[in-house]
Amino acid sequence: MLGSFGGTEQGAHLIDPRHALGAEDKVYVADLGARSVLVLGTDLRSMRARWGGPAATGLVLSRPRSIDRAATGELVIADTNNNRVIGVDDDGGLRWQLRELKRADGRTEALRWPRSARISDGGLLVVSDSLNSRFIVVGRDGSIENEFGVVRLGNDSFVVSDPHDGRWLGEDELLVVDSASGWVARVGCDGIALWVVSGLNDPHQAAVFDDRVVIVDPEMDTVLLVDAATGTVLWRRNEFFDSAGNRYRLFKPRVVHTAFDYVLIVDADSQVVALGEDWLVRWTWSGSLAPACGRDGDFEVPDAPRDLLMDHRNKMLLTDYRRNCVLELQADQ
Repeated sequence: MLGSFGGTEQGAHLIDPRHALGAEDKVYVADLGARSVLVLGTDLRSMRARWGGPAATGLVLSRPRSIDRAATGELVIADTNNNRVIGVDDDGGLRWQLRELKRADGRTEALRWPRSARISDGGLLVVSDSLNSRFIVVGRDGSIENEFGVVRLGNDSFVVSDPHDGRWLGEDELLVVDSASGWVARVGCDGIALWVVSGLNDPHQAAVFDDRVVIVDPEMDTVLLVDAATGTVLWRRNEFFDSAGNRYRLFKPRVVHTAFDYVLIVDADSQVVALGEDWLVRWTWSGSLAPACGRDGDFEVPDAPRDLLMDHRNKMLLTDYRRNCVLELQADQ
């Protein structure tokens, strides 16, 4: 482990960090509980700015849940409790916001509890509009391009009840996850599905890896591998092996992220497991080993990892909402 921010560090307290995003010379952290986004140095030891918070006079946030970065440079933040999605510049200045969405006939509709927002290279947003039980595809001017509250596959339909996440597959397809209804689907922007994997319990995330999709379902203690073209489930498992035959079991896997030539999976035991293209374990990291990894002082072992990503430096950023910290880990192959 290379560094951390939050936890017991003096003056660096986080309340409920949910998502981190690495940029060229900084790290952004969405702190849901503190109603703010923090801008940190890449060493995670210095806070350069805080946007929002109880005493905010500029950008006022409430339960920010996700951060994405547009090709044009601005950050896209799902400001969930303010029922909006916003675009912010590097100084925290508001470039645009979506509260009221515009239909082609001139009618407007309000966002309600947007859980996540991701932007395509072409500038379209896919928003998980939770309390409206729909996924929407919208431009930054608020015009609705597409929306769907039901995913359709032939004669079958799958209701959107708790849209948890939506990710772009190119410019005209989406990978969408509905937690409460227990399905993951590859769909067009109109909600017509190429395939649906159903019968899940509480899927949190799904990620594309080459020509496969990896799904994690913490309530089923399961990782699923799915063919990205057909939706065929290739296997379900919660234990993996390295080339020497050593076994690694997962407990409630909740985060999946693809990076370079491997897949990263995080579970409720604060394990990070890296799987190669052959699905053998390349390396692992466990929170129980953190004190032995070069950290001084009273560092607390991670307890509830919420999100993980790789930044441009081949480092991992792991947010922990129960220990209220962000960890920086060196990928060790």
